[in-house]
Amino acid sequence: MEKSIKLTSLNRKEALRYLGYKKNAPDERVEELMDECEELVLKTAVPRFIYKKFDFTVNEDGVAFKNTSMVLPGESIKKHLYKCDSAICMAVTISEGIDRQLRVLQLTDMAKALVFDSLASVAVEQACDKVEELLREEYPDYYQTFRFGIGYGDLPISMQLLSLRY
Repeated sequence: MEKSIKLTSLNRKEALRYLGYKKNAPDERVEELMDECEELVLKTAVPRFIYKKFDFTVNEDGVAFKNTSMVLPGESIKKHLYKCDSAICMAVTISEGIDRQLRVLQLTDMAKALVFDSLASVAVEQACDKVEELLREEYPDYYQTFRFGIGYGDLPISMQLLSLRY
């Protein structure tokens, strides 16, 4: 079942980190862009998610999800799921409208596009955090590891396309 969530604000400190700000404060122009882009991301984003709980087995090829053909290769995912008997796979989006808006900004204002993209990245992470909160409520008796994504460790980024099929 597909579900939706609402974002009301974005972690600007994290967006600034994505933009390369470590200790220096952004100048007035960047602050203005942050204001404009946060409003635009919040207006454009339509966070949605889907998830499913799977039992799995570990074999030499990786982690094989029961009743599917999906196998996550690599040692990192095996270590991550050590002593676990099931895993929840989730997919989260903030909508194709964000991608469209980013393409427009890339043609009209690259500085704004960069700030918009950093805030959109924050929006996706915050949406994932909200999904994790919901999963904690739905599965209160389970120990929840940290979120492990495609591209982490030796789990290849090419699995991202595969995951869209499930």
